[in-house]
Amino acid sequence: MEQAKDRPEVMTEGETPAGPISKGAKKVERIAQQSIELFDDIKEWIDLKIKFTWLEVEAKIDAKKKDVLVGALLGVLGVLGIVFALITGALGLGAWLGHPAWGFLMVTGLLFLTAGLVYGAHFSRGKKKKKSLAAASEQKQLEAQDGQKKLPPGSPAP
Repeated sequence: MEQAKDRPEVMTEGETPAGPISKGAKKVERIAQQSIELFDDIKEWIDLKIKFTWLEVEAKIDAKKKDVLVGALLGVLGVLGIVFALITGALGLGAWLGHPAWGFLMVTGLLFLTAGLVYGAHFSRGKKKKKSLAAASEQKQLEAQDGQKKLPPGSPAP
C-alpha cells in the first residue's frame, strides 16, 4: 500500500485508488482495474496477517523460554537449598551425637528409608492395578460364560 500514501484521502468521482480513470474508459476496464486493485489489497492483507501471526507465535515462544529459564533457575536453587539443609542437619545431628560421621550416617539412612518407601508405594500400586485388571477380565469372562457363550481363555470380553 505504498501507493496509498501518495494519494489524497478523498477521491473524486471517476477516480480509483490507482488513479483517475479516463472518461472514455469502458465499464469493463474500470471493473477490471478495480478487481486488480482489490486482489492486490487482499494479497497485502493476507501477507500482513501472516506476519502478525508469526510475530504472535514468536512472542509466545519467547515467553515460554523465559518461563523455562526461570523454572530451571528456581529448580537449581531449590536443589542447592535442600543439599545445604541436609548437610546442616547432618552436622547438627553429628554435634548432638558426638561425632559428625554419626549425623551424616543418620541423614543418609533417612534418605534411603524415604527412597525405599516411595519406591515401594509406587510399585505396589502398579501391581495392584495389574491384579485388578486381571480380576476384572476374569470377572467379565465368568459373566460371559454364565450368560450367552463361553470365551476362550485370554480373549477380551465383549
